[in-house]
Amino acid sequence: MNELITINYDREIPTVSGRCLHAGLRVKEKYTEWFKRMCEYGFSDDKDFVLVSEISETNNPKNPTTTITDHAVTIAMAKELCMLQRVSSSANTSSSARNRGTLPKRSWSGP
Repeated sequence: MNELITINYDREIPTVSGRCLHAGLRVKEKYTEWFKRMCEYGFSDDKDFVLVSEISETNNPKNPTTTITDHAVTIAMAKELCMLQRVSSSANTSSSARNRGTLPKRSWSGP
């Protein structure tokens, strides 16, 4: 099966990267603003997603590192975000992620 978004099985339940989902849905809004707006639909920290911060190197000698904010999003939340996100028909990643079964079912019994 072709995966549109990589699924992480390292946690208790499968998750996807919020940034990867954001990119896959081709959202034009900045990730942090989009995620904050999506959370207004009632998603909660530690239940639907977990904050993941990563330190990344930059090319700036005065500021050699920067912190990148991402979220480990549950599959259930990712599916709902796909349905909530308004995407043009030419960029139908959200519907294809839902309809082609790229995102697995809610029940999880391990890899």
